[in-house]
Amino acid sequence: MDWYALILRSIVQPAARWKNGRRHFNSYWREFQRTQYLPPQELRELQVRRLQALLDHAYHHSPYYRRQFGRAGVTPADIRDLDDLAALPLVSKERLRAEAADLMADNFRAEDLRRQQTSGSTGSPMRIYYDRRRADARLALAYRHDQWTGWRLGERQSYLWLHDWCAVRDLGPVQRVRWHLSTRIVRRNTWLDAAALDEQSMARFAADLKRWRPALIIAYPGAAYVFARFLIEQRIEVPAPKGVITSAELLQPQQRPVIEEGLRAPVFDRYGTRETGVIASECERHHGLHIAADSVLVEVLADDGAPAAPGEPGEVVVTDLLNYGMPLIRYRIGDTGILSSERCDCGRGLPLMEMVGGRVGDFLVTPRGTMVTGCYLARIMAQRPGLGQVLFVQDSRDHVQIKVIPGRGFTPADVDHLEMMLAEQMGPGVSYGREIVREIERGPGNKHRFCICNVPTELFRPQRHRSEGA
Repeated sequence: MDWYALILRSIVQPAARWKNGRRHFNSYWREFQRTQYLPPQELRELQVRRLQALLDHAYHHSPYYRRQFGRAGVTPADIRDLDDLAALPLVSKERLRAEAADLMADNFRAEDLRRQQTSGSTGSPMRIYYDRRRADARLALAYRHDQWTGWRLGERQSYLWLHDWCAVRDLGPVQRVRWHLSTRIVRRNTWLDAAALDEQSMARFAADLKRWRPALIIAYPGAAYVFARFLIEQRIEVPAPKGVITSAELLQPQQRPVIEEGLRAPVFDRYGTRETGVIASECERHHGLHIAADSVLVEVLADDGAPAAPGEPGEVVVTDLLNYGMPLIRYRIGDTGILSSERCDCGRGLPLMEMVGGRVGDFLVTPRGTMVTGCYLARIMAQRPGLGQVLFVQDSRDHVQIKVIPGRGFTPADVDHLEMMLAEQMGPGVSYGREIVREIERGPGNKHRFCICNVPTELFRPQRHRSEGA
């Protein structure tokens, strides 16, 4: 038994959360452990109660929604069931970006809200806000899914993720040491920065996994796929965790078996956004993604705006039932999903869905063969609100073309910043072209692409899996 993990989850981590102002985590944690097993009808009734409370709050405290109710000719009292929500218009990313101030509730102080910068994974970053209770609920929901892998609070984790080195390097020496100690000792995390992957960094991470022996690995699907192929190619065997959670990008069908072979653990896919937190996630039965219906309401709409039938693909629209600081009601995420009428035999009442289109993180390739992840590109785009939408195109290792649709407040300095940050990872010998455009073409499945790389890399050289006799 991991006694240190028991001490952490029973004493140390609750004390740390309390110190950091997370006063509502424990109540949400207990609630979500219970509500995941509610029968479907009781879950629907819970959603209706939460929706009605949210609508009433938004009507009285959000100027944007007050106008929308007026234009629709309805009041919160007119929306008695989930189906009645169709009376309200959809909220697009463009509308969220343009009217963020009016979307925010006027009965919250600025210091009571958490700010989140979206990743810009569709090429269009923006800022959103949520209140402190919602922040604690988001953390509790993420931990709930982490536990579906078999991991328990206090056990070790490893991340193949973007590391926020900018925030860390701005700390003083003492604060930096304290941050590293907290990461390892309290949160029990170790990281491979997914900003740039090469054989040296992945070899170091493999060695770290052998020492750290995490119970859970959390990773971008693309980065996990590259790392798993590296392990298979180099015949490196790392300690098997209980599971690998993939998130923030669309998990491609061909990636799952490679990740599971290389990391020696089942994949648990997770779908969420910076705007809403966890939306849906995969349980131990792997029969689809369970919608977090106790915190969000998910609609899937056909091309005509009507609800898509179960089993039919459509546009994913989400209502965050718990964010009162900046209500998001019928928010168009820009992804494509399918609702299912089936029930999972895991015993949870949470409904199922499937993702068939969404954010795909591509890579750029440096002259030395290092892979710069699309997630890093999304992060640097998010630092410049003046960028409306961006597409990186690479046809050779020594040139990257940057296409930009200007946003509000755009200046040429926004593109200068992109080039500067990209050059830090790409290294010398790379030139950059820039185009200011009116429109950026969509990719297959009508998806927004923000990175297209047509350059081969040694990390993707052909190889056979062990199961094929390698």
